[in-house]
Amino acid sequence: MSTAAGDGEGGENVRNDAMAFERVEDALAQSEAKYRSLFESIDEGFCIIQMLFDARDKPVDYRFLEVNAAFERQSGLLGAEGRRVRELVPELDAHWFEIYGRVALTGEATRFQNHAAQLHRWYDVYAWRYGNPQNREVAVVFNDVTSRKLAEEALRQSERRLRMALDAAYTLAFEWDIPRNEVRRHYSQVAVAPETSEERPSSLEEFCAAVHPEDRERFLANLHAALAHPEQGYRAEFRLCEPDGRIVWMADRGYLECDGQGQPRRLIGLSQDITERKAAEDALRASELRYRTLVEATGAVTWSCPPSGHHVAPQPEWIRFTGQSAEQMLGTGWSAAVHPEDVAAAAQRWTDAVARGVAFVNEHRIRRHDGEWRWMRVHAVPIHEVRGEVAEWFGMNLDITERKRAEAALEEADRRKDAFLATLAHELRNPLAPMRTGLDLLQVLCGDAVACEEPLRIMDRQLRHLVHLVNDLLDVSRISRGTIALRTERLDLAEIIDAALEMSESGLRRGERRLAVDVPPEPLPVEGDRVRLVQVVSNLLNNAAKFTDAGGRITLRVLRRGDRAEIRVQDDGRGIPREHLAAIFEMFSQAEPGRDAGLGVGLSIVRSLVALHGGTVRAESDGPGRGAVFTVSLPLCDSLPAQPGPQETPDTDAIATRRVLVVDDDRDIVESLRMLFTLLKAEVRVAYDGAEALRVCAHWQPTHILMDLRMPVMDGYEAARRLRTDYPDRAFRLVAITGWGQDEDRQRTREAGFDQHLVKPVGVAELKSVLAS
Repeated sequence: MSTAAGDGEGGENVRNDAMAFERVEDALAQSEAKYRSLFESIDEGFCIIQMLFDARDKPVDYRFLEVNAAFERQSGLLGAEGRRVRELVPELDAHWFEIYGRVALTGEATRFQNHAAQLHRWYDVYAWRYGNPQNREVAVVFNDVTSRKLAEEALRQSERRLRMALDAAYTLAFEWDIPRNEVRRHYSQVAVAPETSEERPSSLEEFCAAVHPEDRERFLANLHAALAHPEQGYRAEFRLCEPDGRIVWMADRGYLECDGQGQPRRLIGLSQDITERKAAEDALRASELRYRTLVEATGAVTWSCPPSGHHVAPQPEWIRFTGQSAEQMLGTGWSAAVHPEDVAAAAQRWTDAVARGVAFVNEHRIRRHDGEWRWMRVHAVPIHEVRGEVAEWFGMNLDITERKRAEAALEEADRRKDAFLATLAHELRNPLAPMRTGLDLLQVLCGDAVACEEPLRIMDRQLRHLVHLVNDLLDVSRISRGTIALRTERLDLAEIIDAALEMSESGLRRGERRLAVDVPPEPLPVEGDRVRLVQVVSNLLNNAAKFTDAGGRITLRVLRRGDRAEIRVQDDGRGIPREHLAAIFEMFSQAEPGRDAGLGVGLSIVRSLVALHGGTVRAESDGPGRGAVFTVSLPLCDSLPAQPGPQETPDTDAIATRRVLVVDDDRDIVESLRMLFTLLKAEVRVAYDGAEALRVCAHWQPTHILMDLRMPVMDGYEAARRLRTDYPDRAFRLVAITGWGQDEDRQRTREAGFDQHLVKPVGVAELKSVLAS
């Protein structure tokens, strides 16, 4: 019985235990369900991780054991459950392992915010140890706070920019209590130190006293306008006179507070120091004024157009210059004002520049409003936006017509120079050929005096022609530098005509040309240089002979025209094309290049010499084959001086008493002069440089020393100075014989002590005159 009873009691206990276990399981299931429901329903990310350590208990990785539904959204990691984080984010920052490892080992929960750079996210995290410490598991609840962090950072940046703007603007606040008439102006605490942040109150009248006198009326007008219309606010710009003497520009912006009746009670606002801005505006205006002045001074035309390169708005300066209407120039209509020969290339280059966004530079002709074509240098540059794209084009057209004309003139001068050099070689060879032939004839005819006369005349004539060429070249140099000096005297034009006819006789006689001379019997007195006036008439006669064919007629006529005399040289020769008349007196100008035209300098010399005498010269012709007339007009003077007596001829007996030293490094010149002076019965010694001349004079006293200037060892200038210094008591005549004949050369020889300056070649008559003096 007892056993049965025991069995019954034991069974009851078992049933009770089973029921209790079921209740516990139900409770656990309910708890698990609640946990799971919470686990899956929360918006925060949740996960349980197991930390993985190395042999030294350093956390190196962790595995996701469980994750909730929000995990993927909050973390951005997909399929994380059961995987290690280094599989998902290989370069995850080490501080994540350090934080979670510390929680797993110490059991200390932690809350923190951290940045996962590899995921580009910010997280707000709460972590605690989960379950058995031996399992080293950590539960983590986290939120993605990236948006909030970015908003906070944007706010900080905005605040920083605002603070920087306030600092840079040096802004102050102002307040005017209207009923109390108290004005307070205090600086922003951002801008200045707190101890200087506020000024004492002042009345409006006291503040107005600090406003610049020139701005005071405008300041008060702005203030009264704001009081009359409070809804429009208050704005003013004015200058303040600071106590330290500085003058600063201020810009006020404010609004008015009104009472219940709409009456203004208080004006509050900000005032900004705009002194630098005003200085920049002044500098900009000054720069614009300078630019405008420069543009106006250069006659430049400025314009602008959009990035397309097509004009969409009228350009006033272009319209004024070209005379096009606003409608005509729009788009590409400007090209209608470009010269037909230039428009295609200009348009293509402009299209290329616009397409590439590079500067455009071109030179082409544009028709001005008066119909004249003007050369323009067009320079346009693209103005770029911050992003680098072209915002607009700005261009300037500079009138370079005069430069183009100058370039054309230079090209023409260069062409004339080349033609001149070629002609010079030809003109120099021409007289050398008969001289060479004459020398050969003299060798063959040696001993036959009569037969030698004609070769000698030819050689003499060609030599004088060579001298004339060289003199013309020297005159060209003097004219170009303005160094021709006239030796003026009262002269009768009849004498000038006779001397010119004698000088030009050989050229006029050749070709059986007929010459008619008409000179009035009464004297025609002029003030001038005898040599230069003879040169003028001779050049005109030679020019007429050169361009008049055999059998032609040349007329030389002199006549009075009021208080002036005219010299007219007329021929019936080849004539001058009308288009060449204007340039016939220019240097190197030739009406018929290559046809015995000479150097092209004779008429230019004529014009310059006539102008130096106060006269004029002009050329007339009806065209090719119609001949030409050259007319020189000179002012007449009152009367002629008394006629000089007959010139004395050199005393041959006196020459025989001379002791002559010839000094030159050219042995042919030395030998020829030695032979000549020996024939004239003079005693002659020679030297080949200045030093040798000094040695000769040390033991022999010459009466005349004829010396070259440019020699080796010692030149003629130094030798002359030594002779004058070493022998101050000797009486000798020191004569320079040189190829250098410019005025500065003559000045140098005078300064060195020479008595006379002769230019090679020197004729026998002149040498006799030197020895006779």
